[in-house]
Amino acid sequence: MSKKISEDPDSVMERALTMLETGKPENYSEAKKELSRVIEMNSGNVRPYEVLGILFFNEGKYEEAAKYWTEALGYYPENSATRSYLLDVISEAKNRASLNFIR
Repeated sequence: MSKKISEDPDSVMERALTMLETGKPENYSEAKKELSRVIEMNSGNVRPYEVLGILFFNEGKYEEAAKYWTEALGYYPENSATRSYLLDVISEAKNRASLNFIR
């Protein structure tokens, strides 16, 4: 029986981050589900996009990482440092994805 502690986006986000903080890979799949739920709740929170991008990048799933980071871009002003950083990591993810494709 699964626990439904709270269904508000902030609580779901907090649960996902707590799962990730354990550092146990077996928690990552459930954390991804929770992060996706936050996105589905239309909370206006950019953090799940950023975190999912990091998780997929670390798993070598570069196209997925780029997809989530591209979604995060819309939350930042045009000339912000964070937007610039996201553009850099998206570029890196796409480069790595193309290298994986070549192999």
